[in-house]
Amino acid sequence: MSYLLSSQGMRWTIHGVCGPLLFLAAIGSGGAAQAQEICTTTPAPGTPPVVFGFDSLACGTRASAQAAGATAIGAGATANWFAATAIGYEAEAVGSGSTSLGRGALAGGGGSTSIGFFTTASGSDSIAIGAQAAAVSARAIAIGDNAQASGTDSFALGLQSFAAGTGSIAVGRSAEATGANSMAFGQDSVAQQDNVFSIGNSSLQRRIVNVAAGTVAAGSTDAVTGGQLHLTNQAVTAATTNAATAQATADAALLDAAAAQATADTARQEAALAQTRADAANSLAQQAVSSGLVTRAVADAALANAATAQAAADTARARADAAQAGADAARTSADLAQAVAANAQDMAVAARQVADQALARTDYLAVNGSGARPIAAGTGAAAIGGGARAGGDHSLAMGTDAAADGSGAIALGRNARAAATASVAIGDGAVATRAGQIAIGGEGATYTMAGIGSAASRAAQSGTVRYVTADAAGNLATADFGPADLAALDQQMRQDRRELRRGVAAAVAMAAAPIPSAPGRTSYAVNGASFRGQQAISMALSHRLNLDDPVAVTAAFASAGGRNHAVRVGVAGEF
Repeated sequence: MSYLLSSQGMRWTIHGVCGPLLFLAAIGSGGAAQAQEICTTTPAPGTPPVVFGFDSLACGTRASAQAAGATAIGAGATANWFAATAIGYEAEAVGSGSTSLGRGALAGGGGSTSIGFFTTASGSDSIAIGAQAAAVSARAIAIGDNAQASGTDSFALGLQSFAAGTGSIAVGRSAEATGANSMAFGQDSVAQQDNVFSIGNSSLQRRIVNVAAGTVAAGSTDAVTGGQLHLTNQAVTAATTNAATAQATADAALLDAAAAQATADTARQEAALAQTRADAANSLAQQAVSSGLVTRAVADAALANAATAQAAADTARARADAAQAGADAARTSADLAQAVAANAQDMAVAARQVADQALARTDYLAVNGSGARPIAAGTGAAAIGGGARAGGDHSLAMGTDAAADGSGAIALGRNARAAATASVAIGDGAVATRAGQIAIGGEGATYTMAGIGSAASRAAQSGTVRYVTADAAGNLATADFGPADLAALDQQMRQDRRELRRGVAAAVAMAAAPIPSAPGRTSYAVNGASFRGQQAISMALSHRLNLDDPVAVTAAFASAGGRNHAVRVGVAGEF
């Protein structure tokens, strides 16, 4: 079989290679030469790995690393972009700096990471972890079997979770967040509107318990507790009672105003009658004076009577005006009381509506926390828990003192820290400081994966299997060798042991023919030998030269099978 190694327009062909091969060549010329590596097990004829690019590595049947710094390990693995890494059967890393790990894993976006069986991370800086998980938009993160994150800066965590809205978050089995900046937490939770937080769906509701009392003030966006709403209900009840009392007072004031108005109307009628009489008396007096039919004394008496009648009319008018003013004042008081009652009634209705809305929003949330209030400073960010801080845009911090400061970062757990772009820190004290890094647990954490040794887990593996390594900081990677390499090494050691024993057998069997008895004659010898299960046979010849002194040319050949042969030539004589 042969392998083809090419770079910078130069090609090399390696022939006759069997078994594991690790080939290291200097590519280039002079001091600028760079290194490429090609390694394989025993691929089918015509399907060698392909390497093209400085510092690239391809290992496995049909493996392809055709870019600078690219690494492809596994049958059909493809890493054809700068610094891309593809590990696993038919894994593909086709984005700059992308990483794919697992059978059929695809990392198509720049800086993307795809880990698991047929996972897909096609968005730039996206992350997909879990069988058939998919993160198909920029900075999207999908973690879990069949988890889907299709919205920009979205996050889906859990079996079949789905985050489609921009900046959306879906956490839990079958959780769904399709609205922009929406969040769905818990199994089967649905958040279909923009900027909403959901922990259930239309047929599944949950409660949030142990919630700290929120700040009740103008402009406050805190959630309120049942205790606070109970106080609000008491205030609403009191306001309703006060409104009823004010309504009764207003009704009584209206009755008093009506009675005062009736009195004023009667006084006005009496005043009008007195004015009419005064006018008649005055007219009669004037007629009497003008006609001279009566004496001056009679006329003066008539004028006096007219003046008296006018005074009575004026008094009656004054009383009527006073009664009208009292009626107007009573009506004004009644109107004011009515307005106060209506306002109190409106306030009671509004308070009841606010209380109902607050209850609807908090019936299915449960929180038992204390300490500093959470802070969500980034655009589209969410922070849940005492002292939690979501400082990066579209970040999520959940847990006491959790901090997600990177754009699109996620920090889950007490004191979890996700400081870099698209980083994820999960667990008590977990810290992620590199872009795209996923950190699980703190220094004292232990890890249990109960099914990792199951037959089903091994059956799910395909392609080349490698050993996982870890440094002192807990960074995981795969070694350049695996179980197949150890098996091949054992086979090679067995072959070396067999050839060694054959060599010993051949050396023991090597014959020596005696010097012939006369010049021109030839002697021979044949030997056989066995050493630790390996056999060898040997033949030797000796030909005496036609010289005065006895001198012979000797030759011997020994064979232990295969390519384990030995040859000996020499000169023998006597003096």
